[in-house]
Amino acid sequence: MSRWEEINGEVTNILPSSRETSRPIEINSEVTAYSFDRVIVCNTAKIAQFLVVRD
Repeated sequence: MSRWEEINGEVTNILPSSRETSRPIEINSEVTAYSFDRVIVCNTAKIAQFLVVRD
């Protein structure tokens, strides 16, 4: 992100950081019934938040 900001200026619109939990979460079994058209694979959560908010 720092390189992006050097070239394009400060990022002013970004998703808030997700909550980190120490206990595992239970995933609804219906999740496997859905497909995903797009996937974002990023080096850091901050980059993913930056990209998602612009979709």
